[in-house]
Amino acid sequence: MIFPTVRCQIISYTEQVDDYGRQTFSSPFDSACSVVRLTTATKKTSVRTDSSGTGGSAKEIQADAILLFSPETNLKKNDRVDINGISLRVVEVQIRYGVFSNKPDHLEVDLEIWV
Repeated sequence: MIFPTVRCQIISYTEQVDDYGRQTFSSPFDSACSVVRLTTATKKTSVRTDSSGTGGSAKEIQADAILLFSPETNLKKNDRVDINGISLRVVEVQIRYGVFSNKPDHLEVDLEIWV
């Protein structure tokens, strides 16, 4: 059993599309989660046109997170989770079961930076 204490917002995709054919989002709703890992870093990446000899580089923000949610939380792949000013995209949702009860105990959610 987990006791989520960190506040976050979840924004889900809807089935509707806008004028440009992009999927639209639902209204955000508040939720609570437990943080297992939440790391952000700025890493240098090579710029292809400059990699010939000038050594040019660009900075890219990378984030990696694992959050735990209660099993009642409605999360799907590609949903957006905002936590501590960081926007993350849901990559995978795994249901974890209790050891003795064999009932859903929590959701383990893998996330990456929202681009």
